Amino acid sequence: MGGTAKADVRLLAYAKQLIIVEAKIYSSLSGGTRNAPDFDQAARNIACITELLRLANSLPSLMTCLTFFVVAPEVLTKAGIFTQKLNKDAIRKEVQARAEAY
Repeated sequence: MGGTAKADVRLLAYAKQLIIVEAKIYSSLSGGTRNAPDFDQAARNIACITELLRLANSLPSLMTCLTFFVVAPEVLTKAGIFTQKLNKDAIRKEVQARAEAY
């Protein structure tokens, strides 16, 4: 997004779909980072989606599909290891706290 990472991504101005897929085969979503211990992988993905839309001067309402998926074995999903990290309110609070830190 910022043009300085090993792998950057840009949303085309005319894009109508943005689908992010996170595959977790043997583990849960990661926790925080060294610089943001309460900013987990799900919240980071959602924040990146928001930033991609901002940089493309686009609005979520203009998208026909705007999705974040976690693909994982059924045994992991049934065990509930993703439930808390994928909770909308928890993600909203993490992203808001991270934004307010700036």
